[in-house]
Amino acid sequence: MSMRAAAQRPSNASQPTSPVVLSGSPFTYQNNTNADVDVTVQGGSVTTISYSRDGTNWTIVGLLAGMFRLSPSDYLRIAYLTTPTVTVIPR
Repeated sequence: MSMRAAAQRPSNASQPTSPVVLSGSPFTYQNNTNADVDVTVQGGSVTTISYSRDGTNWTIVGLLAGMFRLSPSDYLRIAYLTTPTVTVIPR
């Protein structure tokens, strides 16, 4: 990506982080902002984390915790036995 393209990309980096309240397993989070976000998943008993661009075709990421970058409209699906802590970090 050129510096010019990177400079024109929308940013919400000045926004605070926000916790996500999970409503049951599996839980699906969609980035509904116009900019990239990072989503952290930690703790709990996570069984799988999957990623999707369209909400239909899913790829298991192979990790049970970590930080995941989501572009606008991307999805992260978290399956768990006990609830993990999930936080959205604007970029």
